[in-house]
Amino acid sequence: MFACRSGQKHIALCERPASGEGSAALQYRIGRPGALPEMVYPGPGEGSPVFSAGTVTLAGGGGAWVEFTRPPYRYVVFSFWLQGKGETAGVAVEQGGKRLATLRCDAAARSELGADYFGAARLPASNGDFLP
Repeated sequence: MFACRSGQKHIALCERPASGEGSAALQYRIGRPGALPEMVYPGPGEGSPVFSAGTVTLAGGGGAWVEFTRPPYRYVVFSFWLQGKGETAGVAVEQGGKRLATLRCDAAARSELGADYFGAARLPASNGDFLP
């Protein structure tokens, strides 16, 4: 549902569609092509993952994101369109409300992020805000 390249890394958010009353099963992956992923969430034995989603409308643009927490970090996969700047997408990593890193996509991301997808996937609303 989201994929792009940032430098030497590939960023992906993959989905297994929702079944019954539950939400879609998502998995975040990042790593170099041809190698084992550097991070997979949820990984083996991590239990039931909790992903949430948000959207924002801005003057001259807007965006959407999916987030998860893997303590002590918050990961935010995002796709925004900003007037005068175009698309910006990627993943941000935060700790304690402070941005530690942002990996931006080198080119346009393949993204389904948005209110329509979030509703169909039954993702709960984020309790936080996000801007790239």
